[in-house]
Amino acid sequence: MDLVMEFVLTLLLEGGMEASKDRRTPKLIRYVLVLLIALFFLAVISLLIWMGIVACRRTLLGGGIVILFGLFLLVWGAIRFRAAYVRKKGKSDHSPG
Repeated sequence: MDLVMEFVLTLLLEGGMEASKDRRTPKLIRYVLVLLIALFFLAVISLLIWMGIVACRRTLLGGGIVILFGLFLLVWGAIRFRAAYVRKKGKSDHSPG
């Protein structure tokens, strides 16, 4: 069951990311895919940070490490999202590559 879930999530997330970057896909579908993928990752990171907050009740060090890891993932994800989807200045849709 674990293997099936991993396969399905990999297929959906990687397929969605590739389709959201493809210029031949209609803009509405690309925007919906980007929104769904961003919400999925945001939910996972939020759950991780929440688990860190709950873990702080038992051990401050363990909870702090989990919270810091969640914040690191949040910043890293924002940087990757910006690099993948936010257009650079001077780059147009019609330029090759």
